[in-house]
Amino acid sequence: MTQVPVVQKFAYAASGFGGAACQAAIAAYLMFFYTDVALLGVGLAGLVKGIGRIFDAINDPLIGYLSDKTSTRWGRRRPWIAGAVLPFGLVFTLLFRPPATTDQTTLFLYLLVSLLALDVFGTMLQIPGIALGTELSSDYHERTRIFAWGALFSHLGTIVGGLLPTLVARFPDAREGYGQVSLWFAMLAVLTTSLLLLIPERRVGEQQIEASWADFLRGYRACLCNREFRLLLITFCVMSIGGGIGQAVGIYALVYWLGFTQGEVGFLIALVLGASCVGLPFWTRLSVRVGKDTALKWLLFYEIGLRCVMYFLVPYKPLVYAYMVVVGFGIGGLMLALSLLADVLDTDELETGTRRAGAFLGFWILVMKGARAAGPVIVGGVLAVAGYVPNVAQTPFVVETLRWLYGPIPSLFFVTGYLVFRRFSLSRDRVREVQTELARRRTPATVMLGP
Repeated sequence: MTQVPVVQKFAYAASGFGGAACQAAIAAYLMFFYTDVALLGVGLAGLVKGIGRIFDAINDPLIGYLSDKTSTRWGRRRPWIAGAVLPFGLVFTLLFRPPATTDQTTLFLYLLVSLLALDVFGTMLQIPGIALGTELSSDYHERTRIFAWGALFSHLGTIVGGLLPTLVARFPDAREGYGQVSLWFAMLAVLTTSLLLLIPERRVGEQQIEASWADFLRGYRACLCNREFRLLLITFCVMSIGGGIGQAVGIYALVYWLGFTQGEVGFLIALVLGASCVGLPFWTRLSVRVGKDTALKWLLFYEIGLRCVMYFLVPYKPLVYAYMVVVGFGIGGLMLALSLLADVLDTDELETGTRRAGAFLGFWILVMKGARAAGPVIVGGVLAVAGYVPNVAQTPFVVETLRWLYGPIPSLFFVTGYLVFRRFSLSRDRVREVQTELARRRTPATVMLGP
């Protein structure tokens, strides 16, 4: 079992801070920037996002697979990170500095190329970075602590990313403001992500198979053949769909049902993420006491009850603020996913003799992106049928629809997640058995690759 030095644990956790700020800025404000500041048509801006989703279907699994096959004196994860960190910062800055033109073709192509390039470099950082985290330790509880610290810095970075329009407002010209603040965020991402390069990789003796399309497809078939991975994937997939519905409808429910302004909604997001940071130690300690599998079941029950209660909220702001703190507390438990995934990777290595964290994570991230993307599609279609009209007081039927979409309907997805996950059998004792056998096999061939 491996206890990770505090300095390495901190470096790994802090490495995600700047990247999370950049991703939050893109997710929340990029489309608005291009439609309302750069003046690209909303249809063309939406088309770029759709093309990006299709591109993800190739990009994520391929980079995950190739990172598994990389073999250098510096390891297999860190060369990808080193090659992507500076280009990511550069492209992120350029993304918010489009040419000063109203020509729609030029703006469309600029956004498309920039966003696809950013996706490539972001994936080169994200998948090898998470894979490096799953390989830092073989200790059952240490893994949870590693990803809990990572979630803490990620949430803090997301809060900073949400401040983008506040920082931009300090500039007399919005275009100049976005360009300058994006540069600050890019520099922050480069500095923090580079911390990953200081962390030694744990490498173990394993089968080396030459990279090929046949091996690529074989690897992904093997992912789905791993029963525990399949159950974990389906559980978090349906949870992500339910969570995506709640997230997509959130601003509409808060504004048109619960009476908040758009500015106040921004504060609520920061409140939720802050509460999630407070919840991290609780879920970490609970997993130590009862096991990660049981802790996740408790989390699912927590979310089911919480989302059912959401239907009964009233437009009383102190009550809503208190409720959002409770919501954020539960979000802190979602870091259990990657810790459980690291345990699943041990079972795959035991069966195949190969550590394929990149392949598994590439497939995982692709499915989670698709699941989250389903939320806005479902919400948009349902609200259109219900008769939603922007910027006016909504009819009682639309308000009732918002209430169901915000709480009870997402809770059904969490119920489904629980029913799937209850079949998950990778308990704490079973993980220890797997790791004992792996340790016996690895002992002659384990090496550490330093910076």
